[in-house]
Amino acid sequence: ARGSLLGVASIIGRLDHAGITVRLEDSELKTITDASGSFQLENIPVGTHAILLSLENHQSNELRGIVIKSEETNSLDQLLQLLPLPGNFIGTFLREGRSDHSGISVTLGGLTALTSDNGSVHFDNVTAGPLIFTASSEGFKPYQGSIEIPANGSFIHPDFIIKQARGSLLGVASIIGRLDHA
Repeated sequence: ARGSLLGVASIIGRLDHAGITVRLEDSELKTITDASGSFQLENIPVGTHAILLSLENHQSNELRGIVIKSEETNSLDQLLQLLPLPGNFIGTFLREGRSDHSGISVTLGGLTALTSDNGSVHFDNVTAGPLIFTASSEGFKPYQGSIEIPANGSFIHPDFIIKQARGSLLGVASIIGRLDHA
């Protein structure tokens, strides 16, 4: 006796959920999700099973304890999700007009690190996808940018230049003992 399984899987951070492989553990039975993440596995032997979900550059997921009943279409009542594999950020932040670039505060995806003497900074295991970063140092304009961290890869940028803060001075000068200050 055999049954089938209906379910939905999603890819965190994406609207298109097509391409996830859904495979019955210890079996050759498998299918691929459509754009909405829906899938159906058919001809599954009656019993308790596990399914494995996988997609290139994403963390795999598994669900155990799925009971398949005879001649029935069994529906999963939970959404299965895949996370992109984390990536890395490697960058160099330089202070305009300076030779010492240590101690620049760089924030990326909620993480903060200080640059080394040569201005380099490295973030490992950063959530893949679009992120905003900021770099700041006293006496310099904050630098902000957006980047895309590749899943299971590295975003490498050689030089971000943070510029010196500039201002203006407005005032009055007077010469003591004189009425004419020209």
